[in-house]
Amino acid sequence: MRWLLLKGLVRDARHTGEFPALLQARMGHAPLSLDHAGVGTQLGFPAPTTVAGMTEDLRARFLPHRKPGERWGILGVSLGGMVALDWMARHPEDFSHGVVVNTSAADAGFPWERLRYQRARDLARCAVGSDAARERTILGMTTRLSGAALEEATRTWTQLAVERPVPPDVAARQLAAGLRFTLPQRLYVPALVMVGRGDRLVHPAISDRIASRLRLPVASHPDGGHDLPLDDPHWVVDQLATFVGRHAHPTEAA
Repeated sequence: MRWLLLKGLVRDARHTGEFPALLQARMGHAPLSLDHAGVGTQLGFPAPTTVAGMTEDLRARFLPHRKPGERWGILGVSLGGMVALDWMARHPEDFSHGVVVNTSAADAGFPWERLRYQRARDLARCAVGSDAARERTILGMTTRLSGAALEEATRTWTQLAVERPVPPDVAARQLAAGLRFTLPQRLYVPALVMVGRGDRLVHPAISDRIASRLRLPVASHPDGGHDLPLDDPHWVVDQLATFVGRHAHPTEAA
């Protein structure tokens, strides 16, 4: 089984660290990472202003990668998790498993939970200063990295930002889409909610409510941040493999 990976707000497939390689080593197949319109490899394309629009754009680019009889899972972080929920609800035939990581929805949390009020000053700081200062601030909000690991990630992320800067209108469109997103009534695909209890950006209670509303299991990291696959990729792969094993097709190994 292969996995489709979707990142969050203004992030692209380059912002994944070692997670894809670990996932391939564990699952035996290279995952596919697709960028949202307007960022990364899709820089210059108009960004949809709804999560449903993002789903349809990504799906049009995903379907050519599928081979007859091939089974896929979808894993989305934050905004990517919203897309994953919408996709699984409206096109359940596309995936056999789904995982959402630290995602949110307008009907699952208060505005100050979806974006913690403590982060308002940090977000304002992102609008000024150097690329390095902005990326360090973003990493401080979305990860639990510190020390040398934080500095290394800052250098890498800064270079990525210089190579493919995200236009402000794309960020605004993605943010608008995420703020309006509401949960589907139900899912028809086995799915797992992953949550980092150390998330500094989105309150973990939102993941708990999403899991309760959709009757999904929860994998809880005791101190992981918003970008769990970056903070603790080994843990995420372990949880994913366990989940797939519990819901494996009779003819398929995890």
